[in-house]
Amino acid sequence: MELMLWRTACLSLLFSAASLQGERPLDNEKSAQRLWEQMISAKGGRERLLNIHTVLEREVSRYRSQTFKDGKARIDTLYGLPERRWKWFDSRIFGFDLHVSNFKEDLYYFRRYDLTYIDTTPDFGRDLPSMRRIQLVHLNETEWLKPTPIRLLTGKVIPHNVDAIQTMAGGARVDFYLDRRTHLPAAIIDYHPGAIRSTNRNDPSGGRRYELSRYELVDGIRAPTVVDRVHYEIAFNPSYREDAFTTAAFAEEGPEGWKLEKAAIHKT
Repeated sequence: MELMLWRTACLSLLFSAASLQGERPLDNEKSAQRLWEQMISAKGGRERLLNIHTVLEREVSRYRSQTFKDGKARIDTLYGLPERRWKWFDSRIFGFDLHVSNFKEDLYYFRRYDLTYIDTTPDFGRDLPSMRRIQLVHLNETEWLKPTPIRLLTGKVIPHNVDAIQTMAGGARVDFYLDRRTHLPAAIIDYHPGAIRSTNRNDPSGGRRYELSRYELVDGIRAPTVVDRVHYEIAFNPSYREDAFTTAAFAEEGPEGWKLEKAAIHKT
């Protein structure tokens, strides 16, 4: 009799454990979704995020080298989400180049050095990851890229001051490490093959890791202005000339040649 009761008790415990384990994935997913919505609210709200169609990212870097004691590089990139890009790159060491990429219309213009060379051969393999990056890093969720929370991540590799969420975005895994105080991403790890190949700043887990800090309020949205220790100026939905993403850019028009007020002097 005692043996039978002992077996019954063991079976009951096993079934209870199995039942709990069956509930954990669902509870875990709900917790991930709750934290994700908390982050969206901290960013400024979904309505604002989904209303962003263009992003200007400006980087001004200073560096020292044996050739130039005080060098400076300026990179202005206007992103027309989800598939257009206008980029000015000017550096004393690495030279000058000017890109216009339009993935939808299969257009690509590229100038460098003597300012006269135009290459209309698309280089989308190199440029497409940047379109994904700008959406994940500065907006987290857009009309075209909407991560789906899958589960919470736990373990010794997760810092004690963050909540880690695993998501799926655009067919690839993306992990968000959310600061528990601000609810904003302190780090993002993207496992998309294009993101991993595009840099050597990869996480030990195998993904491309972005470190985010110094959030500022930009048009009602909290955006990181320091990414991987690089300082950026960010603007959302700036006005631009109608043909900025369909015609070649010219150096004479300057790093803000995409602006609406440049339309009168733009060459066609």
